[in-house]
Order: sequence, then structure tokens, then C-alpha cells
Amino acid sequence: MRISRRPVLVAALAAASLLAGGCGSGGKSTQTTTQASQAEAWAGSVCTAVLVYQQNLNDTAAYVKNGDHSKNDLQQGAYQVKKATHAFVGTLEGLGEPGTAGGQTVKTTLDGLRAELQKDLHTIQGAQGDSAAEAVSVASTALVTAQSQIKTAVKQIQQADPKGDLRQAFSQASSCAPLSKS
Repeated sequence: MRISRRPVLVAALAAASLLAGGCGSGGKSTQTTTQASQAEAWAGSVCTAVLVYQQNLNDTAAYVKNGDHSKNDLQQGAYQVKKATHAFVGTLEGLGEPGTAGGQTVKTTLDGLRAELQKDLHTIQGAQGDSAAEAVSVASTALVTAQSQIKTAVKQIQQADPKGDLRQAFSQASSCAPLSKS
């Protein structure tokens, strides 16, 4: 249904890390700038992953809603949600901590989000045996819940560090702009 953007994300993150890590003479000012650049690259990667995941969920919801609600449509929709969720969770796991003072809080938030999204996925998969109308209703509710969970997690991450490094990183990362509007 969608071409995976994960390889592009991984390549962009690797390039950003190489560029950020290879700059400057190693002085304190350069180190602070490098940490800020790394935090911004991390924040941008999180936002890109969230945007891709949200788009995948929206596409799947539209597919299921506009389909004939056959068992095949519901199974295909559940498969697409499963695939998107696994890709999103894998991307988040691959990012690790942002390297800021609130890194452990961020990790805890992302671990909680991953658990919530896996629960939502199991809810959707469990609804496949229900009637078509009930399955669509359950899946729609789970998708709305997932999007709300993501928005909450992003806000918690933005506020996670006492120095405000992440808040600044999220505000400076261009891929985060669409999330700040929602």
C-alpha cells in the first residue's frame, strides 16, 4: 500500500549523526552545539516517524471505511496497521535516547507508547472475528486512540528535560512543524 520510508529515515539519521559528530575542534562550545544538533536530529527523526505512522493509520482507516467492509478488507486493514505499527515501533527503538538531561524520561515515555500501540494493534486484530460493522467500529476507535496516544507522547517528550533542550530541538526541527499545528 505504501512504500516504507524507514531506509530513508535511517540514512538521514546516519548522515546527520556523521555530520554532527565530525564538526568542530572539540571545545565546549562545539560540544554544546553538537549536542543541540544531535537533539534536533533526534527530534526530527521522531517527528518524521510519527508523521509517517499517522499517515499510514489515516490511509488504512480510509481504506477500511471506503471499502465494502468485507472480511478481506478488514483483514487487509488489520495487516496494514500491524505493518505500520511494527515499522514505527522499530524506528523508535532504533533512535534510542536523545542524549539530553531528560533522556531516561523520554525512554520511559516511548516504552509506554510502544506498549499502548501494541495493545491497540491487538484490539484491532481481535475485532476481525466480529461482524463487519462492529470490527470497523472497534478498529476506528483503536486508530483514534492510537493517534491521541502519539500526540500525548510527543507533548510529554517535548517537556521531558529540565533545561528545555528537547523543546528547543522539536521547535527547530522542520519535520516537527506539522505536529505543532495539530
